[in-house]
Amino acid sequence: MISEVIQAHLENFLTEFHTVFPAQVVRYNHENQCADLQPTIKKRFKDGQVLDLPILHNVPICFLSVSNSIIGLPIKENDTVLILICERSIDAWINSDGDPIDPEDTRKFNLSDAIAIPCLRPTSKKIHFVENAIVLKNTNCQIAISDRNTIDIQAQSKININSEDDVCITSAKSIEIKSDSNVNISCKNADIKADKVSFSGDIECKNISCESLKSSNDIEALNVKAEIEVTAAYGSVSLSKHVHGGVLSGSSVTGIGKG
Repeated sequence: MISEVIQAHLENFLTEFHTVFPAQVVRYNHENQCADLQPTIKKRFKDGQVLDLPILHNVPICFLSVSNSIIGLPIKENDTVLILICERSIDAWINSDGDPIDPEDTRKFNLSDAIAIPCLRPTSKKIHFVENAIVLKNTNCQIAISDRNTIDIQAQSKININSEDDVCITSAKSIEIKSDSNVNISCKNADIKADKVSFSGDIECKNISCESLKSSNDIEALNVKAEIEVTAAYGSVSLSKHVHGGVLSGSSVTGIGKG
């Protein structure tokens, strides 16, 4: 008889003893990073009665964060989270600077002291990602750092890189830029240092100043070659088809070349 009384008392105690369970987001406030959550595991009694747990209001969402750094997630309505019930009241601590504090309440494992981690979801809503990699993924955009020492960035729209200081890209091998459309570079000055610069296709320029095309008193040092037609800016004179007027014998000087 005593054992039955003890057992009944324990079962009654455990009915109100909460630890960890899943929940669904009803509302989310990005400013205070808290959410109203509906527990998704109902309370079941021995007599077969099933009741919903109440909506938990202003539950802190726990993102991975330290000092001034955070990994933020775009929490939305109907997202699922994992609720953890704290051992003691966290009301006073949540509004403090984080130092040890008197809870000023004797309650234990109360639904009022819930926190939530956005990490648990049903199998039907699992998000698939590449294997053997650390992945940051949002819809169809992702950054994957694989165990093969590669970093892959995929985006279906713009990739923006903004810096208030220098941006440096260093590679021990080739750097390749491919585009199905235009590549536009806007800057105050461009400094290109290379043993060889090769172009294929048409080149259109408004102003060019190139030190490599200057030769001091030694015209033979210049070696400019082109596999396409080249014209001089003055009068659009063709370098391969131009003719000279006023041709005379001896040391006389001809006229200006005409295209």
